[in-house]
Amino acid sequence: MSDDRWRRVSEILKEAMQREPDARASFIAQSCGGDESLQAEVKSLLAHDAQAPADFLQPAISSAQPDSISNDPLIGQRVGHYEVKRMIGRGGMGSVYLAIQDNPQREVALKILKPGIASRYALRHFTHESRLLARLTHANIAQIYEAGTHDLGDDHTLAIPFFAMEYVPDARPITDYAKQQNLSRRKRLEMFSQVCDAVHHGHQKGVIHRDLKPANILADSTGTVKVIDFGIARCTDADIAMTTMKTDLQEIVGTVQYMSPEQCGTDPLQIDSRSDVYSLGVVLYELLCGCLPYETDGTTIAQLARAICEQPPQRPSHIQRALRGDLELILMKALEKKPQDRYASADALGQDIRRFLAKEPIEARPPTAWTLLLRWIARHPIAATTTACTLVLLAMMAAASGSNWFLRQRPHEILLAENGREAQLLAVSGNTLRKWNAARDGGIRFAKLLDIPDHPHRV
Repeated sequence: MSDDRWRRVSEILKEAMQREPDARASFIAQSCGGDESLQAEVKSLLAHDAQAPADFLQPAISSAQPDSISNDPLIGQRVGHYEVKRMIGRGGMGSVYLAIQDNPQREVALKILKPGIASRYALRHFTHESRLLARLTHANIAQIYEAGTHDLGDDHTLAIPFFAMEYVPDARPITDYAKQQNLSRRKRLEMFSQVCDAVHHGHQKGVIHRDLKPANILADSTGTVKVIDFGIARCTDADIAMTTMKTDLQEIVGTVQYMSPEQCGTDPLQIDSRSDVYSLGVVLYELLCGCLPYETDGTTIAQLARAICEQPPQRPSHIQRALRGDLELILMKALEKKPQDRYASADALGQDIRRFLAKEPIEARPPTAWTLLLRWIARHPIAATTTACTLVLLAMMAAASGSNWFLRQRPHEILLAENGREAQLLAVSGNTLRKWNAARDGGIRFAKLLDIPDHPHRV
């Protein structure tokens, strides 16, 4: 879709959302002026926005309401070797419960995914993929003890994945913890460098997180960081399923604002460890700036995904001047649109943070003028073409003007009058450049242009 087309769709969609539901259809039909494809596009985006949860832009794991706790049918039931005690939180991918494991007897966090959130392809490889997650043994990663499936219904035809993982008591999202404890910028960076270490460990084991966000990066009462849900999105393709649910459930859920551009493109083959680097950049941005790099208030899912893929993030120094310099360079490099322009790994991001804290030169460098020009051309192809054509026209006019100057100013020959009293220096065009009058010395007996000077005044 062209920029003009998308701008037209966005304008009609925004206006339609401000009207009463009963009046939207007639408004869209009138605004589209008989363009059926434009009308279908607007109606499709309007349907997406209407069917998305009201809190789709909020963190995926949020505190459960008391009604949810008392009415949840899983409370008091058994899931595998676990007895469900209470709900901890609920989000786009599923619900998390506090449960008691039979053997060894201990408290665990039991995450049960929503029906339909795991792709059919991923479920066929669920057992193999879940075994990889058990290899993650890092002090800042919540250990996954077991992964299995839970049957819903008596016919055993609907099986949904569940994960039993280390329970982190009194845990809060890293952004909430930093705010509540009023942590200094240095303390926040030190905590975040531990997150980079944990994510890098997962990458070394061949596991990409694919759902990094503050709700999955917890801090306990002592400030110890724990990355949870590591590899669950990979194990089930749940992050991709969330952005493609339109075809199955007519619903798009999840925390889109933390996804990388390639995840918004819903192509699993484009996702690698640098997608996690991008998500880490969004979390670090929020941790330091107190907001997200893109506007989310009143934004539809389609508009937010488009912003992530195409719009540059707001520069951190525009929010806090103290972030100007190396910290801004680190953030902007982590948030590059193209994976190859970001940090090559979570470890590289963590190392640059440590260099900043140690007052050492960082590896991130600002883009060159040539790179900025190419990016501007990519974002503004029409303006770039117009500018290029204008420059070519000006160059042609300058060349023509220079040619005329040459003909008018370039010395060509000297003419001596018959009376021998006057001489003229003529240009190539015949224009008189200089005159001599020899009345005082009785005449000019001989005049010849021996050399063509660069300038007539040097004759």
